[in-house]
Amino acid sequence: MKILIVHDREEVSDKIRQSIETSPGGNKTLVESVTNCTAARERLTHDYYDVAIIDLTLPHSASTKTLGYSNAELLITDIIDGILHTPGDLVGISQDAGAIDLISSSIICKLLKVLTEDTQGKWLKDLQGTINYVRQSGNARYAVARQAFDYDAVLVTALDEELAPFRKIYEFSDAQDFPGALEFGFRDKANKLRRGIAYSVGRSGQHASTSFTQSLITRFRPKLCLMSGICGGVRKKVKLGDVVFFEAVFNWDSGKWEDGEEHGKDHPWFRPRVEPISIREYPIHLVVRDIVREGISGLSEEAQKLTKKNISKWQFRLASTASGSAVVADAGIVDDVRMINEDIRAVDMEAYGFYLAAKFTSVVKPNFLCIKSVCDYCDNTKNDDVHAAAAYLSAMTTKHLIETRWSFS
Repeated sequence: MKILIVHDREEVSDKIRQSIETSPGGNKTLVESVTNCTAARERLTHDYYDVAIIDLTLPHSASTKTLGYSNAELLITDIIDGILHTPGDLVGISQDAGAIDLISSSIICKLLKVLTEDTQGKWLKDLQGTINYVRQSGNARYAVARQAFDYDAVLVTALDEELAPFRKIYEFSDAQDFPGALEFGFRDKANKLRRGIAYSVGRSGQHASTSFTQSLITRFRPKLCLMSGICGGVRKKVKLGDVVFFEAVFNWDSGKWEDGEEHGKDHPWFRPRVEPISIREYPIHLVVRDIVREGISGLSEEAQKLTKKNISKWQFRLASTASGSAVVADAGIVDDVRMINEDIRAVDMEAYGFYLAAKFTSVVKPNFLCIKSVCDYCDNTKNDDVHAAAAYLSAMTTKHLIETRWSFS
């Protein structure tokens, strides 16, 4: 907890500080103090505080000895109007009870409490009780926020080209307090208006995926967290355009390099130590099984327009995926990866980090799913010909899921 005392008399500031520090939890409270409005403005321009305790008769600056309630009123007005960083709570105090009557009612009503300094010290006990309440209510608000959903859906992509189809589907606006996050509205299967957030990480890889997904979930606390985009596929196990729901994700490049001679090799031998993350125990698993069984009509025609490749026979698949931090463009590596688990049908660079962040978040846990469309076979034929169509198919499948299949209630 962080508290700012704004009072022209240092002896009073010292009494307030002592009262706070000797209260329950006071040893964990940082207390700072200033003696005038100018100094207070500087602190509140650069720092954030849980509570500001403000004397209602203050000098304008250190060189000004004249006290006045108008100085404090202007300071509090700028705090309330957001010109300065607004503390969580404001407490007003004054030695002169008449000054309280001079402060406008529009200001007084914004203060958590207003105390009159008395010679018996009762006001200090009242202040101590007020700070204890702020501490307890702050802890309660934090606990509620951590365990309560806020937004309905968060859509994450690794690359901007994977987010591009969503820009044609939804009307985006900048989300508050998270640069790059885009807010949008959509209607669910019950025709109820829902709130969503879309975000493109802007780069491939596990580390960025993990970091930004965790930040998005913590900030927006979604009920459903989805990753959409493109992936590689295992030849003869999937076809170009196939939309893969990642049932289980294996971190294929996590393990130990060992002496190759022990394995009959003339080069170091990599032994994977995978810790797969699965969605089988989540309700989302039942939903995607229905989609795989029933399909979605009307997607092939537009996908055909976006590529010269013939991907008209693509299909939905619920399959295991290998996820690593390096691009795979060699069929031999794909064979090695598949030795981890024969059910692996796809390969990507972000899903494991995405699943890790969603499953082990410190706030209320969302259902989560990665939906990606196969754009190549992870070998020397790798190219960009199918990227646009694959991004479109995964985006439209994601749209169908949140608007038609998933129950947000």
